[in-house]
Amino acid sequence: MDSAQSQPVPGVDVGGRGGHAAWSPDGRSIVLGSNSGLRRLDLNGGSPQTLGSVLPIGIMPAWSPAGIILFTANASPYPLYQIPASGGEATPVIPSGHSQYFPSFLPDGRRFLYYVFGQTDAGMYLGSLDSKEGKRIGAGSSAVFVPPSWLLYVRGSTLLAQSFDPDKVTLSGDPIHIAEQVATVGPGVGAFSVSQGVLAYRRALPPAANELTWYDRTGKKLGTVGEQAVYSNPALSPDGRRLAISRIDPSTGTRDIWVLDLARDVSSRFTFDKADDTNPLWSPDGTRILYASAHKSRNLRDIFWKTAGGAGAEEPFFEDTGDKSPEDWSADGKLILFNLRSQEIDAIPVGGDRKPYPVLKADFRQDHGRLSPDGRWIAYVSRESGRDEVFVQNFPPAGGKWQISNTGGTEPSWRGDGRELYFVSESKFKAVEIKASGPGFQAGIPHDLFQVQLDPNNRRNRYVPAPDGQRFLFVTVPKVLDTAAFVVVQNWQSALKH
Repeated sequence: MDSAQSQPVPGVDVGGRGGHAAWSPDGRSIVLGSNSGLRRLDLNGGSPQTLGSVLPIGIMPAWSPAGIILFTANASPYPLYQIPASGGEATPVIPSGHSQYFPSFLPDGRRFLYYVFGQTDAGMYLGSLDSKEGKRIGAGSSAVFVPPSWLLYVRGSTLLAQSFDPDKVTLSGDPIHIAEQVATVGPGVGAFSVSQGVLAYRRALPPAANELTWYDRTGKKLGTVGEQAVYSNPALSPDGRRLAISRIDPSTGTRDIWVLDLARDVSSRFTFDKADDTNPLWSPDGTRILYASAHKSRNLRDIFWKTAGGAGAEEPFFEDTGDKSPEDWSADGKLILFNLRSQEIDAIPVGGDRKPYPVLKADFRQDHGRLSPDGRWIAYVSRESGRDEVFVQNFPPAGGKWQISNTGGTEPSWRGDGRELYFVSESKFKAVEIKASGPGFQAGIPHDLFQVQLDPNNRRNRYVPAPDGQRFLFVTVPKVLDTAAFVVVQNWQSALKH
């Protein structure tokens, strides 16, 4: 706090969705979530220590004065685990099928606050290392107790303070606004840190407008389509004449599906509800569009569809417990792939009773499922190695498995004839030659096609290839995004007196 300079923590490659850190109570050590596990680093020197021999990838750790570290396991359903700060076995804390984020200890070192996400009674909870039950405190997230009697928490993008009795576990009085436009680093997880005298938070940036840009195989820019907006999840119609895409409504902050006529460069809105609508898929005959919609009442995504012309109301395709997003529609029109809680890849028949079944399910994250045009192979992203890599398996999975990327990879897609596979590795767009005849499968060495400026805040489905693999439509960022500033407030508690 006495210097304007920052310095990296040596010897730790956080990678991926890791990187969350917590101080030890004495301020001499930190614990970090990383792709190689939960790691402890003593600031007086020495190599980082991986905590536990078999440990889920941990995020959002909290270090208790009693010598226990809590963390969220970075795998669905994202439960809380505990492990001794000296190392040992990690064990679940509060068994639950719900996501549990942002643990924060009370001064007694045994009780803690945490955030439950993705259900109707989401909000701030109080748990204990001595109990398997949690108690809901109220609406909000990212709660931190500041002695003697204040609870700081986030609601939307606002940081609030409210009087809190840690013995009776009750809130009282009206919440007081402390800061506006606080950034988030996960579902309901506010980017702030607080002590008795100092508050630091990261200011949220408005979403950056994107461009829809065509490139050839050399990276030459061929032109743009549509107007600038905040886009995601582009999907070309089977005939290549229309584009379905998610677009943020600035007045609500939620996404709707739009359809763009590429020849006439005219856009029309496709969904109109107040929910967040995203991940469109075209039916193979181009007559329907399938998409995910997160209705406000459930805060979970279900799958809906409408006729591609936009007439008529949306119809539910698949509603069930769990957070779902469609990923691919088989070329024969008979099967939909979807991810469940961004953790496993399942399939559901289009006809009949639409009973879903698992395709790829493991203890690590697997998503971005894409079927080859002939339906014999599935490309997908797996985090089994500790970072995102692209793999291919038989479809249905039958023992054959090939790793395609070797330096990280996401967002796989097939060329129209199935003889080439594309994926993104950081800012590089790569291609792999595919040879598949009979039961055999052979992948070439990935090679770079070109670099492209992608939106780092949007890591799903940022491009779509033309069927012949000669052009690629990317959701690009027209300029380098600014870095959100950290705001430091000295004597923040003075606001509590007003």
